[in-house]
Amino acid sequence: VTTLWDIRKTPVCLGNPFSSLLNTGGYTCCVIGENTFVVVQRYSVEVYSFDSIHEEIWPLKYFFLVDDVECHFPNEAETVLAIDNGNRFEINAFFIVGSFFGYFSSKKRNVFYVWDVKNGKLLRTVKCPETSEHLEFNEIHYRIFQSEKYLTDIVVAVTYDMTKEHAHVFYIYSLKKLDFLPFQTRHVFPFSRFNCAILDKFLAITNYGSVFIYNYVTSQLIVRVPTTQCDILAVENHFLITERENIYAMFNISTLKVDPLTVNNTEELPLVVLCGGNLFSRFFFTVNQRMDPEFWEAGRYTNSNTVRWIAGFSGVETCDINKSHTKLVFKSSTFGNKDFKVLSFW
Repeated sequence: VTTLWDIRKTPVCLGNPFSSLLNTGGYTCCVIGENTFVVVQRYSVEVYSFDSIHEEIWPLKYFFLVDDVECHFPNEAETVLAIDNGNRFEINAFFIVGSFFGYFSSKKRNVFYVWDVKNGKLLRTVKCPETSEHLEFNEIHYRIFQSEKYLTDIVVAVTYDMTKEHAHVFYIYSLKKLDFLPFQTRHVFPFSRFNCAILDKFLAITNYGSVFIYNYVTSQLIVRVPTTQCDILAVENHFLITERENIYAMFNISTLKVDPLTVNNTEELPLVVLCGGNLFSRFFFTVNQRMDPEFWEAGRYTNSNTVRWIAGFSGVETCDINKSHTKLVFKSSTFGNKDFKVLSFW
């Protein structure tokens, strides 16, 4: 059951607008446009609609299972599930950008499915390109990375687990062309952990050691930044780079330069164990050694080389921001109790 809250002023519970038809676990929810609500589960995707978000019940428009090529209407559920007979495959990795929904499944692991979930149409199935080099591997994994901004290019990372090292091959899928771009780059790291970020036409990759920044349109390596224990994050028009759990530098996509960063408002800085995410514009958050979020503001001017620490919060599991960028919602866990907190910016 999903509970809807109005948090514009004092939080008010509006009710339970829908209950999942299939309930296959692993919920991720997303609002598309003004009147469409998408629920992504382990084995299925459900799409609900409403004329007003305040409606008591949101009707289910359609649903589809993993590897389906067409959507199904609510009155077909019993027949579809009988045919399916419990032989279900899972969604391994997915993205949602606007009305685009794309995923890899556990059935055809190298096949990429792209749907228009607003209209219930499968737009494309395409095989992920094969690496040009022969690799002896034990396992293969697919991951998807998308921009913090609305960007129609998606990063697909394929990891080949070998005996003593891991080969990571990176591709770019274009939602405008509904196909993979010619760009491809391969990095071999001694371990499986890595991170990447995409911004405009640039891709940043790190194995928590060096940072590699590419122009994926021209397939050119722009710069390699030697670092130690680093992470990366796309913030407005920059790639933020950390080193040894501290704010370190930014790569400017306009000047193509890496400039050192200075935190200008505090002497006792929180540790930056991981980059969390870009909230909006120049505001972002990181994760400290207790796995709690710390909130920051990058410089207010295009070529500014300063960062301002805003605040930190404890006991926070996840956080999200509304589309008008006025309120931040925290899911907290304190002394065994789980609750939600709302922070108003203005």
